Amino acid sequence: MLEVLEQSAEDIERLALAVQQFRDQGFLIALDDFGAGHTNIERIWQLDPDIVKLDRVMLSHAGHNVHATPSARTLKQRRNMEAVLSGIVSLLHDAGKLVLIEGVETEHEAQLALASGADFVQGFFFARPHPGLTDGVHAQTIIGELTERYRQQTEARERRVATRLQPYVRAFERAAERLAAGEPLEEVCWNFLALDNAARCFLLDANGKQAGRNVVLRADRASHETRYLPLIDAQGANWLRRPYFRAALADPERVQVTKPYLSINEAMPCVTLSVETRLNGKRCVLCGDIDWTFDDNID
Repeated sequence: MLEVLEQSAEDIERLALAVQQFRDQGFLIALDDFGAGHTNIERIWQLDPDIVKLDRVMLSHAGHNVHATPSARTLKQRRNMEAVLSGIVSLLHDAGKLVLIEGVETEHEAQLALASGADFVQGFFFARPHPGLTDGVHAQTIIGELTERYRQQTEARERRVATRLQPYVRAFERAAERLAAGEPLEEVCWNFLALDNAARCFLLDANGKQAGRNVVLRADRASHETRYLPLIDAQGANWLRRPYFRAALADPERVQVTKPYLSINEAMPCVTLSVETRLNGKRCVLCGDIDWTFDDNID
C-alpha cells in the first residue's frame, strides 16, 4: 500500500505518472487526509486512488460535544455533519473507491464510522502504533463488542421510529381508503394532518404529476418559512423521480415510508408516506409529509 499525502504537488502530472508506476508494480494506492489541505475531489480524479482516507476533521465535527447537553441548533448541526459524513462515503463508493475513516479515538466516533458505511477504520480506539505485529485477538474483541452494541442500538432505534410512525400510518391508510371510496382529498386527509408534525398531503397521477395543490390543515404552515414561499405551490409539479412515488407503484396498496430527507417545501427534514390507490377508477399515489425533527431519543 502506498499512501499519497495531502501536501501540494508542483507537477501533478508527474505525481500521477509516479503513482501509476507504483500501481503497475502491484501497489494499492491510498489518498490520505481527504477533506484537508490539498486532498479534495479533484485529486481523486487526478490520481485515481484505490482507497480514500477521510481526514479526522470530518469525524470530529460529526461527533462534536456528544457528551454535552446540546441546544436544538447544535443538535441539528451535528446531525447534518453525520449526514454529510455518510454522503461523502456514498459519493466515494459511487466513484469506485474504498473508504477508510482515520482518527477514530472514542467509541462514539467508532459508531459514527460504522453508521457512515465506511469500509475501514483506523485510530487509537482500536490500537496504538507499535513496531511489532498487531494483536489480532485484541482487535477482533474490540470490533466484535463494538458491532454488537451497534446492532443493539440500531434495532432499538428502528423500534422507536416504528412506534413514532404508527399513528401516522394508521391515519394515512384510512385516508387512502376514503379517497378510493370517492371522498374529496381535502376531507380524507384531516385526521392525518391533525397529528403533531404532519405537514401536508398531496396527490400524484400515475405519471408522477401532482394533481392540485398541497393540502395543509394548519394555516401557520403557510408562513413557516417565508423565504421558501415561491416553492409552496406544487400544483403540476412532477415527482416521478422521488423514491416515495416509485416505491408506491412497485408495491400497490401498501403504505411506503421513506428515509428522512430534505423537503423542497421548507428545506426541512421530512419523511414521506405514500400509497398507490384509485381515484375515479384511475391509478394514483397519495402522499403525506411528516416533519422529522431531530431527537436523540428517536433518530
